[in-house]
Amino acid sequence: MCAKVNFISKIGKDSYGELALNTLTKNKINTESVIQDENLQTGVAGILVDKNSGKNAINVIVGAPSTLKVTEIDKMGRAAVDSNQIFIDGLEVSEDDRIGDENKGFYYLLDSLNPERILIAAEALGIGRSALNRAVDYANNRIIFDRPIGKNQSIQHPLAENWVELEAAELLILKAAFQYDNGQNSGGLANAAKYFAAEAAFKAANQAVMTLGGMGYAKDFHVERLLRESMIPRLAPVSAQMVLNYISERILGLPKSY
Repeated sequence: MCAKVNFISKIGKDSYGELALNTLTKNKINTESVIQDENLQTGVAGILVDKNSGKNAINVIVGAPSTLKVTEIDKMGRAAVDSNQIFIDGLEVSEDDRIGDENKGFYYLLDSLNPERILIAAEALGIGRSALNRAVDYANNRIIFDRPIGKNQSIQHPLAENWVELEAAELLILKAAFQYDNGQNSGGLANAAKYFAAEAAFKAANQAVMTLGGMGYAKDFHVERLLRESMIPRLAPVSAQMVLNYISERILGLPKSY
């Protein structure tokens, strides 16, 4: 099959990468260009690629030697995991390195989407709780006019609201995980957990910065880092808007809007 992709992956520091590519079977390709065929069957296939070797399905159909270009992306956060832009063009992939059946890759990916949402929700929960704990600690120990700033309701109430939302997020995560572990349809709750935990984490991190005031902008207290990290669960692996689309259509039975 021939694959062309502009893709984000963790392949930068790993020898192997698992890619999901739009593919065309080789018998539909000639040596110059893809044959124009109205009956051409296309789809998504899973492929295992060795970036350090020409074997394992890396052979160019036409032209120059095989290449797999990987460029790491400089990000505002999540430095513990590298993200990369990958360019693959005109490569032939052997059946030995295809994961499962041709054109079934998207359906294989579906099985991983719900646990991924639950995992990201749990990540968001941890970020939010870390931010809340740091804000509470600061509010208890920062003394102004002979009293801790945490004695003021304008400091207390937003932090209390963050605690309530994070506790609710944990219950959603646990319920979604229970459904998935027991083979139940967890799509609705997995998406809900991801959405709610991400929003709760962002609010907690933002409030932590506000609680610390000017010191919240300083790196010494780490809440500015947590605010940056709280952006990822809101953006990935699916946006808040697409979560709400899913719940509107699949859970509430409303007509599809896009």
